[in-house]
Amino acid sequence: MTRRRTAPLVGLSALAVLALSGCEQPTPGVTAWSGRTSEHTEAVCWSRDAATKVDAEACAQAAKQDTVPRIEVVPGSTVGISVDPELAEKGWFPTIGDSRLTVDPVTRTYYRFALSEQNLSTDLELRVLALGEDTATVRGLWVFQLTRAG
Repeated sequence: MTRRRTAPLVGLSALAVLALSGCEQPTPGVTAWSGRTSEHTEAVCWSRDAATKVDAEACAQAAKQDTVPRIEVVPGSTVGISVDPELAEKGWFPTIGDSRLTVDPVTRTYYRFALSEQNLSTDLELRVLALGEDTATVRGLWVFQLTRAG
C-alpha cells in the first residue's frame, strides 16, 4: 500500500479508538433463578472504585418495583444466585431484605438456598450486596423479587 492509502486508514482507526473509549462499561451482572425462571440484571447502584461505597438502603428504595426482576419460587425448591467473577474477588452477601443469608461473605461465583412454604407466605426481596475493600464497604447492589409460584 502506498502512503496515500494508509493515511486515511490510520486516521479512521484513531477515530474508532476515540469513539470506543467514550463508551461506558456495563456494570457487573447478577443472575438469580429457581426452577425454570431465570433473570439477569445489572446493578441498581455500582461504584467502579472498590474503596467508594454506595448507600445500599437508598439504592434499594430507589429501585422501582415494576423494573425489579421477578423470580417464581416453588416452596422447598432451590434458589440460585450467580455473580460475575469481579464480585467474587472481593466477596458478596446474599440477603433477604436486610437479613444476611450467610455469616461470612461469599467468595464463589454462585450461592444456593431453599425457601420453605412459610418463608414464601409473602413476596420477598432478594438483594445481592457486593463488597469493596472491606466488609463495611458495599460497592454495589442488585435486587430481585421472589414470589411464590402458582
